[in-house]
Amino acid sequence: VLEKYRNFFRYVLVDEYQDTNFAQHLIVQRLCERHGHICVVGDDDQAIYGFRGATPGIMQQFLKDYKEAGKFLLTENYRSGGNIVGLAKQVIARNKERFEKEFYPVKTGGTVKALCFETRKDEEEGLGKALSGLNREQMAETAVIVRTNLEGELYGGILRAAGIGVKGMKVAETDFFHGFIMEDITAFLCYLYEGEGRGDFLHFMNKPNRFFTRMALPGE
Repeated sequence: VLEKYRNFFRYVLVDEYQDTNFAQHLIVQRLCERHGHICVVGDDDQAIYGFRGATPGIMQQFLKDYKEAGKFLLTENYRSGGNIVGLAKQVIARNKERFEKEFYPVKTGGTVKALCFETRKDEEEGLGKALSGLNREQMAETAVIVRTNLEGELYGGILRAAGIGVKGMKVAETDFFHGFIMEDITAFLCYLYEGEGRGDFLHFMNKPNRFFTRMALPGE
């Protein structure tokens, strides 16, 4: 198997390399150890998947394993203003496992405020306080950015309960049992207690991903 894919993938590019774990690092290493044609792209300051084995040190490990590799730093920031980049630099500087680098914002200005909360409840209250000071026009141009769909539903419900309208919520407030999490739970319980239905199994069989395919299941 290794020989097959080693010959098939003669040039390898790995994006978001900071999010790989050590096992993935070894797989890539075995694929490329003969031809050595490999390029990885990543930002050690954006390593946020520690809960699944990723570590920012994986970037430094790459240079140890590929001693002839060149390192190119992309230091221009085209997205955010200077004030935002400046605050980000102060936060990022606390990282211990990182490549030393400077950032140079292309844009000037930018408004940013950093707040830290001890608990989720404090965070919710802080969000409500920040939004309550906005007028109707400002509110229409305001977005709350969250990391996961679950947090989107959570904060959407909190804002609606506070009388703040939320756009883009797919599940109505009263339609609790059609949220994506409840649908998965319902399908699992139906499979257990209502006859092991194929449709129910298909609904939850890859949550979390077990890499099952429909073709692996008998019958239709």
